[in-house]
Amino acid sequence: MSELEPESALDLDRERDLGQILSTCLALYTRHFVLFAALALGVVLPIDIGLYGVGAGELWSGYDKNLPLGVDIATNFVPTLLIVPLISANHARAVIRLGAGNVPPIGRTLLEGLFLLPAIAFVVFLYDLGVFGGLILLIVPGIYLVVRWYVCAQAAVVDGFRGRLALDRSRDLVEGSWWRVAGISLVLYLIPAAIAWGIKLPLDDLAKQSDSGVVSLSEVVFRDTIVYSFGALSATLLYFDLRWRHDYL
Repeated sequence: MSELEPESALDLDRERDLGQILSTCLALYTRHFVLFAALALGVVLPIDIGLYGVGAGELWSGYDKNLPLGVDIATNFVPTLLIVPLISANHARAVIRLGAGNVPPIGRTLLEGLFLLPAIAFVVFLYDLGVFGGLILLIVPGIYLVVRWYVCAQAAVVDGFRGRLALDRSRDLVEGSWWRVAGISLVLYLIPAAIAWGIKLPLDDLAKQSDSGVVSLSEVVFRDTIVYSFGALSATLLYFDLRWRHDYL
């Protein structure tokens, strides 16, 4: 198991294997839990309250696993257009500042994410559109594009690439390492997925037993905060790893 990095500025100019990415994530969450929790919760909480709490009425109703049609449709688009771009942006900006030896202010970092939202949302939309098209064609092309464009949002935030150029930047960094990135991304997906199910099952059961929409809403907020935060942070560290390998290996 990889050792945690020392209590110093986060070193971004180096390679990291899977174990080092995971251990660095753990170190960052341990040292800066309030920062990353606030950056994720500051995005997830208002969106989930608006979507599930108000849109589905969970703030004032009992437990109901069936969402209204409009809310159900919105859940397919809100992550792509809002949650993923915002959390990807503010987590990447936080990592950059930690790499410079500074602890970023939460409010300013959230505002920077909002400022970057249009550009990052467009990149993530292109990513989803391309992957969806690939999956329709034959599934395999879609899987190939998932890995090839895995760090496109980070390319937009860290290096300022926009639109298709962010996808091309991710492609260039992944080229020659597709299988490695595929394996890493699979593990980085399974870990928060397992945590999410560990959260969902007991809280969902509690929501049913207590017939509480608020408990159901709390479960979604808690789950989304962990899943999207971990995904953004680990993808950012992978991006810096790929960038270092591309430039120096």
